[in-house]
Amino acid sequence: MFNLALLIDNHDEDNGLNKKVILDSKLAKKVIVRNNGKDAINYLTTNPDIPDIIFLDINMPIVDGCVFIHEFESLPEIIKDLSRIYILSGAQNDMHLQNLVEGNEIEGVVSKPLTSEVCEKIKQ
Repeated sequence: MFNLALLIDNHDEDNGLNKKVILDSKLAKKVIVRNNGKDAINYLTTNPDIPDIIFLDINMPIVDGCVFIHEFESLPEIIKDLSRIYILSGAQNDMHLQNLVEGNEIEGVVSKPLTSEVCEKIKQ
């Protein structure tokens, strides 16, 4: 079980469901939610609690997931070393997403909404 998960998505309904699945499946003890990449980067740079796992939606207002990934790469090494990023998407076979995974420190792409089965696979 991870200590902290960071969920970055602008859809409140998805956040509520995904947070519940993360907690119920015991993937993480605590879930922090941020509604866009800007707020998530701000959280990562001002909070001493480093998330073990980050679930990132790509399509968001203000700062989207692609910009978040770019900005994440310039964060301190300790944050990058301790945080595993999974992209949340409704389209797992999207070529753009696959290129994003291959070109960055992304663990993989998982379907929205999260399921307990996906959480179990991540725990392994």
